[in-house]
Amino acid sequence: MDHSKQSERGKPILSFPCDPLMSVEQERQLLETLSKPSPLKANAITTLNSLAQALSEHCPVVIDRRSLDEYGMRIDMDLSKNLLLDNTSKEPVSNEQSVDQPASNQWWAAASEPTSNDHGLSLLGDLVQRLDGSDLEIVLYHSRVVITTIEAAEELNIVRMYEISPLKGLDSLVDTITQTFDPDRWEILGGQAMMRRISTDQNDWLIVSAPTMTQLKVQAFLNRINQ
Repeated sequence: MDHSKQSERGKPILSFPCDPLMSVEQERQLLETLSKPSPLKANAITTLNSLAQALSEHCPVVIDRRSLDEYGMRIDMDLSKNLLLDNTSKEPVSNEQSVDQPASNQWWAAASEPTSNDHGLSLLGDLVQRLDGSDLEIVLYHSRVVITTIEAAEELNIVRMYEISPLKGLDSLVDTITQTFDPDRWEILGGQAMMRRISTDQNDWLIVSAPTMTQLKVQAFLNRINQ
């Protein structure tokens, strides 16, 4: 993406990640994969580990096992029953453990043909629904999909820049976003997410530090009001 370009009225707001280990193109590929119809079977995946293994066939994924361990969660916990707390695990954990991917079924070699989807959700929507109520969240970080706790997601410094030159007249933009979308996450209410509006000679920018799911809400809102 040419960072000198400006967003145009009636089109999606231009934005890009400020992640030294994830390029704009890598993020685009991840988001494109997550926006496709979910290939995951509705009733075939019940544990966090099996969910990550199935997801690894379509994109790079890791489970943040250190954060799970801090909250007494196991990778074999039953997502269908929300059995979250189990302090009996004696397995050693690492900070971030990659999910092994069979050489013949790597995510970047997956066929692009439509896959079966028996629940009508995008892959991202399917993941969010499966993790709902589990205190877990999806973040895009360092070119991978990371499954981590909500608390850990809020502590990650996931920063994104939005080129908002068409929205110059909206002085209440920051207040509207922080009061409407995940309000308890923003620093004004004691959270860790931050938002700043800055201007340069050519561009107006919105700099947002917040978890991926909150960033996606901000992007969708900005796209809508720019129509």
